[in-house]
Amino acid sequence: MLRAFERVNELSIPYNVVARRPGDAAITYANPELAATLFNWSATHSLDVMCRDAWNWQSNQSSV
Repeated sequence: MLRAFERVNELSIPYNVVARRPGDAAITYANPELAATLFNWSATHSLDVMCRDAWNWQSNQSSV
């Protein structure tokens, strides 16, 4: 996810890989079939498009 965000937005995000904090989930995953079944919803854009749109939106927000 991080690499996709960096690639499509042509930027570098500094980060450190560290041990989990107390309370952090050991693993996370999602099954999009539940959203499709319950809400008749499915993603229509690729990860690249979603990362680009998220950055464009964030970049265009005025400071609060």
